[in-house]
Amino acid sequence: MWENTSKKGKDRYSEPRDDSKSSSAIPRIEKASTEEISLARFSSQLSFRSTWPSQTEHTVVNKSDTESPEPRPNHDMAITPSSTKPTNIVGSPSKSTGEEELLVNSSLMFFSTRPDAENLHLLANSTKLEPQALEILLRNWKPGGEYLRYLDFFIQKSTCCTSILVVNWTRWWGTDQTLFDLVDQIVSADERAIVTKTLLRGDLHFQHEFTRLRAPWADVWRLACQQEKWEDARQYLMGLGVHSQLKDCALCVITESLLERRHRSIEAWRAGTTMSLTNGYQPFPTEDRDEYLMMLKDCGEMGLDVSHTWYEYGDMPWMR
Repeated sequence: MWENTSKKGKDRYSEPRDDSKSSSAIPRIEKASTEEISLARFSSQLSFRSTWPSQTEHTVVNKSDTESPEPRPNHDMAITPSSTKPTNIVGSPSKSTGEEELLVNSSLMFFSTRPDAENLHLLANSTKLEPQALEILLRNWKPGGEYLRYLDFFIQKSTCCTSILVVNWTRWWGTDQTLFDLVDQIVSADERAIVTKTLLRGDLHFQHEFTRLRAPWADVWRLACQQEKWEDARQYLMGLGVHSQLKDCALCVITESLLERRHRSIEAWRAGTTMSLTNGYQPFPTEDRDEYLMMLKDCGEMGLDVSHTWYEYGDMPWMR
């Protein structure tokens, strides 16, 4: 699902473009399932700018005893690499038409001569603007599923995720230094948590080297990303030096990443014990189970909004 700069898969825009079709055609976005992105759940009202401080300024469903539920993403797990497929935005020519050159002005705002759907389509097909795509998207943000779908699309492209934690390409005011400042000030309150988590998951996955000035908390976040134990990662994140919503989002993203690792380890043991008796005795991964349950306990005590399916898996017989 994710594109990697060192091992790139097939470009989803590698199909030749039919130039006979109008370049102004409104893009068609295929309907995604609830488990893939669950973006249709979001229909928010247009919001005024948030009063959050700038982050650069301060520095139970019944299950049978034999069934193993696969933890499913909720709306805050929309782009977890292991659990979703990429958003399929149709009509993606690799051949440039030149229209992307006139897509945004010097403030990275879309020109008003085209509808939003067409602007987003051109942005999604512009390789030249990929490093700035997330900032352009956030500066032009409007509530509803369309912008969220394009966010999910961009966050899966490595070249679009090079600037998640560094300073923005342009500045409107003194407190819009990073993408997370734009989220606080432009994105509506109902969508702010999902957008924040999506950006953090993108950085967690790619972890590009910093090429210019970055948010004061960026290095601590990266240290937390590199930890194998929940307790170590939590200690870093508790000292992140950001407002409570961003810190809670960071805790959720790291927690779900570590829960997924423990889940894979336990499921690998379960698969191995049923394949063949010739494999010999395989000890149960007690340490992974204990860490899994400890994370769930901490999440409950801290009030972190992680998917209920992680709790469902924790109730399985082999987790007791």
